[in-house]
Amino acid sequence: MYRFFPVSQSQALFALEFGLRARFPDRLPERYQRSQHQQPMLAGLLGYVVD
Repeated sequence: MYRFFPVSQSQALFALEFGLRARFPDRLPERYQRSQHQQPMLAGLLGYVVD
């Protein structure tokens, strides 16, 4: 019954992250982005959006 749930959940998160990366700058303030990552990750992007 729920065998496609993990696939659909991951696709929704990928789409959300892709959309936020397209909308916001390449580098976020240090508070939201770790220095070892080249691009902002989903957690940092969501924190930036909420704040």
